[in-house]
Amino acid sequence: MNQLSISELNEVDLFPIVQQVFNKAYKEEKLIYNESDSFEILEDGNLKFKIEIVGGLSKRPSNRPQEPGNKTNIPRPRKDVHAADPFMIPEPELTVVERLADDYRLILNKYPNSSNHFLLVTREFVKQDSLLTPKELATMYFTLQNLGRHENYFSFFNSGSESGYSQYHKHVQFMPFPKELENIFVDDLVRGEEYYLPKDTRSSRQCLNDPNCPYQHYVLPLPKIPFDLEEAEEQLGMAYMVLFRKVLNCFKYLNGPNPFDVSYNLLMTSKWIMIIPRRNAKFDKVWTNALAFIGLFLAKDTEIQGLIKEYGPSTILQENGFPNHGDGLADENDY
Repeated sequence: MNQLSISELNEVDLFPIVQQVFNKAYKEEKLIYNESDSFEILEDGNLKFKIEIVGGLSKRPSNRPQEPGNKTNIPRPRKDVHAADPFMIPEPELTVVERLADDYRLILNKYPNSSNHFLLVTREFVKQDSLLTPKELATMYFTLQNLGRHENYFSFFNSGSESGYSQYHKHVQFMPFPKELENIFVDDLVRGEEYYLPKDTRSSRQCLNDPNCPYQHYVLPLPKIPFDLEEAEEQLGMAYMVLFRKVLNCFKYLNGPNPFDVSYNLLMTSKWIMIIPRRNAKFDKVWTNALAFIGLFLAKDTEIQGLIKEYGPSTILQENGFPNHGDGLADENDY
């Protein structure tokens, strides 16, 4: 598809288009993907985890200005990062929508974690570490609503050097929930809740937090927004800034006062939005991005799979994120 406006996004049926492009690209071997049933289900504490070996992970290239975990290494020159950017000239065989809402493309992930895994990428280069814009949040939300006619999708955004991203060009990812993880703890947390925004006082209601979850996280329920771009931008933008301020406070109180070196994962469905502050991209050899924090651990081989089981998912998530301190960690007025 060549072009799609936000209003037209409400009129088309997106999932069959994604599926058609994916199936064709897979058949023509344009994707590095082998569907596998090699996985294990593991319960750790009160949470369920799926540990799956994904062979394409070992072939997936990375394009970061600086490697995580090493604050002393010299960043790569910007021209080198741009030269290795796979999103500036995407492959036609992987393109779902060439121009979405003027500023974006929808393209397949060349190294997908699942079938029908695709990305929303900026048409021009924007840093992955930049904040999500209200327009991007609204585009994510309406895309999820559209996909929800057929599949239970979620979107995720990895931001900051320790968030687990592999590409520095700004992108948001969309995946269907694994069948084994379709009802996660966040769904239970927001069940029966209506949209609200925490106020700037300790006495007001704050973000949702599950005390049984081992890692620090902040959740807000989302409203069912009619297809109104202005309303979606306002409501989602405010929710995002509340959550991002929580991340800043978490870093101030637990990782030093520097607000310029902040990493986090953001996950969204059509019903909720969650943010997870990140202090490490990996624990030992176990790398994680947003997926691990909803229970999906991906391993490139049996060695990594064994390490995940040896340490336990909860330990890895606490080390790569922060231990859960609930939502009483810091005064909202700090930022």
